[in-house]
Amino acid sequence: MKICVVIAAATAVFTFAGCSGTGPASMGPTPPPVPTPISATWTWMSGSNAVDQKGIYAAQGTASPGSTPGARVQPVTWTDASGNFWMFGGYGSDSAGGSGDLNDLWEFSGGKWTWVNGSNVI
Repeated sequence: MKICVVIAAATAVFTFAGCSGTGPASMGPTPPPVPTPISATWTWMSGSNAVDQKGIYAAQGTASPGSTPGARVQPVTWTDASGNFWMFGGYGSDSAGGSGDLNDLWEFSGGKWTWVNGSNVI
């Protein structure tokens, strides 16, 4: 019996890593095809395109077209089961234009940002 190991790379190039034993080689079942990469198009939804823009904090818990989180890096983000986008913290600009670690929770839904909880200053 001959044993062969097949390794599939992301580029769909298959490498035969090694064979041992005697007898005819068998590749076994054909591996599944590698998925085609998805082409994504980004769409500007909301917010400023200025560098280091400070946050605009409307009434907490109220969706507002004028409310928008400040510029930031490394926030935690996720999308809930309803498709709403959530963002927490990061390092960036607060409502007073100060820069530092942020502790604010935002939700983007229906084309509007809602400041859900947390401080509006660093």
